[in-house]
Amino acid sequence: MRRSSICARPCCGPVRRRRPTARWACCVGCSAPLRSAFPEARFLVRLDGGFATPEVFDFLDAEPRLDYVVAIARNAVLLRAAEHVMVAARTESMLREKTAHFYLDTRYRAGTWARERRVVVKAEVVQLTGRQPRDNPRFVVTNLRQTPRFI
Repeated sequence: MRRSSICARPCCGPVRRRRPTARWACCVGCSAPLRSAFPEARFLVRLDGGFATPEVFDFLDAEPRLDYVVAIARNAVLLRAAEHVMVAARTESMLREKTAHFYLDTRYRAGTWARERRVVVKAEVVQLTGRQPRDNPRFVVTNLRQTPRFI
C-alpha cells in the first residue's frame, strides 16, 4: 500500500489528513537525525502555503544550513507590490499571444511575523488556446540568495 506522507519516519504514519501544524511537528522531529547523519549538509525545505505560519518561519530561520522556499497566499499588499510586473506580463502575453512570466523580489512583513522576509513574485499571465488570458501571480518566502527567476 502506498503511503501518503510528507515524512519518511515510520512513527509519523500517514499525515495527509492532519492539520499543517501537526504535520510540521512530525517533520521537525526529523531534523536531529538528519543533522546527525549528514553533519555538513545544507538542506532545502519546500513547503506549501499551509505551513506559512510565524512558528514555522521562526524554526526555519533558527536552523543552521537550512534554506527554504515557502508558498504564501496572495493578499492586497503583495498584489500591489506585483502590479507593475503584472502589467508587463499582460503586455507581453498580449503581444506574443502566449503565456508570459516576469519575476521580482521584495521585502514583506505579515502582521504576525516578527520581521521582514524576502518574497519572490512570479507574475504570470496564462494564455490557453480558445480562452481569455488569466493573471496568475505567485508568491514564495525564501532565504535563498539566487535571482528571483532561479527560485
